[in-house]
Amino acid sequence: MNCERHGLAAQPDGKCVLCRREERQRGSRIAWVGVGLVLGLAVAATAAVRLVGSRPPPATLTAVASAPAPVANAAAPVLPPSAARPGPSRALESPAVRPGDRPAASVSVASAAAPVAAAPPPAPPPVSTEREARVRAAMRRVPVTLYMEQWCGASQKARAWLRANDIDYREIDLTASPAAEPEFKRLSPQGTIPVLDIDGTVLVGFRPDAVEAALRRVAAAKVRE
Repeated sequence: MNCERHGLAAQPDGKCVLCRREERQRGSRIAWVGVGLVLGLAVAATAAVRLVGSRPPPATLTAVASAPAPVANAAAPVLPPSAARPGPSRALESPAVRPGDRPAASVSVASAAAPVAAAPPPAPPPVSTEREARVRAAMRRVPVTLYMEQWCGASQKARAWLRANDIDYREIDLTASPAAEPEFKRLSPQGTIPVLDIDGTVLVGFRPDAVEAALRRVAAAKVRE
């Protein structure tokens, strides 16, 4: 028995060797076509997922997200502290009672009252004008020695302050009085000028508040005597 297509010896099913080879090749082509279809569907599904993920949100959602906050709070009138604070009658006002409602508990007026502010500390006793005048007069008579040099700006300020406050003082120009150098070095080992000796209180450099405090301290002690 021969194959009708190829004229070769056929098997009992009527197919020769070439027929069976063609069937195998045809089956392989069908399988590859199926694999190609599956891969194509997978690629299309992946592209669709990416497209959906990268799509911007709907315009309505964007408008809601970017909508400005309500203007009701911003437009509310700002009341002064006295007007914004509710009075006792307003704070204790009870809501209307409907039939069947249980009566609300009474509010104690003492608990709703604002806390009482602490009393301010007592004012210091007034300074005696007479004693202050005596201290100011004694400040002008406190022994003061100013060690300075003409080229020093701080020395010039110290001299001007003493003169403006009518303070009696002795001025020693270190450039013109070399004999005063040892005493100056004893008072200011670093050589800083000016130096003020206020009845034994030594101030190196010039600070008006420090000079006035030293003068007042010495003068107050003398007034007490």
